[in-house]
Amino acid sequence: MAVTEQHIQSDNVILQQIIKLRNSLGDLYNKSGANSSAYINLSLQLGALEKRYIEEKIKMLEV
Repeated sequence: MAVTEQHIQSDNVILQQIIKLRNSLGDLYNKSGANSSAYINLSLQLGALEKRYIEEKIKMLEV
């Protein structure tokens, strides 16, 4: 049971980070467009975080 609670807490933290990055990415796009280095960097960070979240979900399904 504790493992499930840990996964839920971990999921919540990752999802909060994803939401924060998406909001920041949208704001940055509106300010400087998609060609700025800051936008590209943030976009890559978001992609990596989303990949991590999906990989963790896959691991949970395999167990």
